[in-house]
Amino acid sequence: DKVHFLGNAFVLGKNRILVYADGSARRIGANELLVLQMLAKNNGRSVAISDIEALCWKGYADESARKNFNNLFAMLSKAFASVSHVTLKREKSEVVYMENTNFIDHIMREVRFVVYLLRN
Repeated sequence: DKVHFLGNAFVLGKNRILVYADGSARRIGANELLVLQMLAKNNGRSVAISDIEALCWKGYADESARKNFNNLFAMLSKAFASVSHVTLKREKSEVVYMENTNFIDHIMREVRFVVYLLRN
């Protein structure tokens, strides 16, 4: 099960569970996970919305893909509203994910991850 650390939260990839710093969790969709992986990999650099649409909704009409993207971005924005050290910004044709964590933040989220594993 691949773990993705995002700000002060983490995502359990196989189960698509986003776990917040307070221990609460929510399940995310497959496309949300794909987009989070894409954005985190490009931390600080923009990702074209058209690339996200091509990854998640290949073969869809442009208008349908854009509506699906708009819904997905709204869900991601809501999901990350309570995640510290992460900025998710949307421009007209691109999205930028920026994570600003330090060594202590990394240690703390890894400790929370171990605690989560022990409890579950």
